[in-house]
Amino acid sequence: MNQSLNYLLRRLGFYFIAAWAALTLNFFIPRLMPGDPAAIIFARFRGKLKPEAINALRETFGLTDEPLLGQYWSYLKSILQGDLGISIAYFPEPVTNIISGFNVSFILSALHHAALPALTMIIVSLGGWMLSMRNIMITTL
Repeated sequence: MNQSLNYLLRRLGFYFIAAWAALTLNFFIPRLMPGDPAAIIFARFRGKLKPEAINALRETFGLTDEPLLGQYWSYLKSILQGDLGISIAYFPEPVTNIISGFNVSFILSALHHAALPALTMIIVSLGGWMLSMRNIMITTL
């Protein structure tokens, strides 16, 4: 097999495993924490919701009486279909709406913070290289 294809397949396999691990942690950590997100949201509304609404909130967040493995498979299936669910922090806003709300300045800021360290490393490396080449005629001109 071609070396570059082998490298590409290893990288894709690594990214697949990393994505699976991140999704798995994202599923299990909130379920292992004490408390209930539905109860927290119910308390945040301070009596504006009927007591029956807490069960609907649990259903919305996928906190059903179904076994944990069944919940996990439902979660993975919905993620693969592009349904990221309802945000707990910005309830009742869907997560996809929150993600699509990132504007251009956020993206530029992220690129700036990614590019600045890389450019610093390149400039420092060039400076070190030029320092090592200081006795060459081109640098003395």
